[in-house]
Amino acid sequence: MLNLIKNLIQVMTPEQRKKLYVLQVLVIISAIFEVLSVLSIGPFMAIVGNIDLVESNLIINKLYIISGATNNIEFLFYVGLGVLVLMFSAAITSIVTIWKLSMYAANVGSEFGDRLYEHYIRMDYQHYTTINSANLVKKIATEVNRVTDNVLQPLVQINARLATILFISIFVFIQSNGCDSRCNSIVRRIFYPFLDSEK
Repeated sequence: MLNLIKNLIQVMTPEQRKKLYVLQVLVIISAIFEVLSVLSIGPFMAIVGNIDLVESNLIINKLYIISGATNNIEFLFYVGLGVLVLMFSAAITSIVTIWKLSMYAANVGSEFGDRLYEHYIRMDYQHYTTINSANLVKKIATEVNRVTDNVLQPLVQINARLATILFISIFVFIQSNGCDSRCNSIVRRIFYPFLDSEK
């Protein structure tokens, strides 16, 4: 599988490779948004379960003051709205990423076909006396579609999912004592600042 990917990247033009690398940045951004949208549900549900955290936790209390909410329920509404906006942003980012990746794979497949046609057009006339050109055209169209549909499209989709899985795995590893207590406390302060006040 890795050899296939390596060979595919070697066949690509420098411009196609550059677009692929730029799309990887979009994949990483999409993965981060997806992870953050999932992680935002936990803190929101903790506030829903214990509304007193608005007063008892310093960080949440500061956010409450900054929000300008007049009571805890209004603050809870704002937090819920923030979670929805984050989830909507993650969904939009994911849709755009998948669309861009699909379009990229289709364009690369189309360009592969064009390059093959150009290669065969430049061949000697005597080459065409021994083969049927209609079969050649059919073969090019079939093989290019096979590469696009069965290799490129799944490859870019798998890559997008792997980035999301990687970020989720990193977070789970850190949260399950995969790093020292200092690292763990930093992550807890970033993602679950209100949980410390309950202990």
